Parts: sequence; C-alpha cells; structure tokens
Amino acid sequence: MTLLAYVAKEQEHLALETLNMLTGPILDCIGWYVVETKNQTERMIQNSKTGEIRSAGFYQMLEAVQEELGDAFPFTSPEDWKRDMRKAFVGNKHGDAEGVDFQTMYDVTMESLVIARMWVGLQLGADGNTLKERVSSDEIGKRVSRFIAW
Repeated sequence: MTLLAYVAKEQEHLALETLNMLTGPILDCIGWYVVETKNQTERMIQNSKTGEIRSAGFYQMLEAVQEELGDAFPFTSPEDWKRDMRKAFVGNKHGDAEGVDFQTMYDVTMESLVIARMWVGLQLGADGNTLKERVSSDEIGKRVSRFIAW
C-alpha cells in the first residue's frame, strides 16, 4: 500500500501530528518529481563535496506542487497554504522550530491531503476543473470547504 493510500484510508485514526508528518513527505516527493521531470534547476542544489543534486527545500517543493496544479489549485490562498504547511511540518519535525496552532495544523493537513490526491488525479488524466468542483463533496475536502476557491 502506498503512503498516500494509507494516509487517506487511516487519516481518521491517526494523531494529527502523525498525519501531518506523513503528509509532508508525500508533498515533498510530489514536488521533487515535478522539479526533476521539468528540470527546474532553480529548485535544486548540488552538494559541493559529493556532487549530489537534491531539493532546495521543502517550501520550494510546495511551490512546485502548487504551480503544477495551476488553475486547478483548489484553495483561496496558495501563499497561506505553503507557509502554514511548511511551518506545521517543520514544527513537528524539529522540536526547536516554531510550529502552528492545532486548528491551523488540522486545516493545512487536510488541504494538503486534498492537494496530493488532486495531483494524482491529474496524473491519471482527470480534468482539473472537475476535480476542483468535487473538492467540497470529497470526504476530506468537505472538512476544509471554507477555504475552497469557488
């Protein structure tokens, strides 16, 4: 079972912090896939010793995901989503980093699950506008329907 399928299935039974910690790598991987396949070198950095190419950071991967969704991006404020998701994920990952409040973490994690699922749908050939229209009736999407860009 893939991580996304597991998270979508078990999201009601996981602690919110755990769900956020699982959703972060999903978005990071999607972002890196976009960056690599589109050769977005501005979002890559090279290790000076090993020459290894890697992500320029989690925020840049969130930007890549948001740009990849384009007009199908379902929520009103992409900037708030990127900022809050980064802050929530990094705050959970690093004990000394500033996090977000519980409600913000819930909202941004649910938004992120919707975004990841929409990206998969687009990869499978679904129409972006149709996906966006259906977010409010989606089991996860309806939890954050107040943020949907109608």
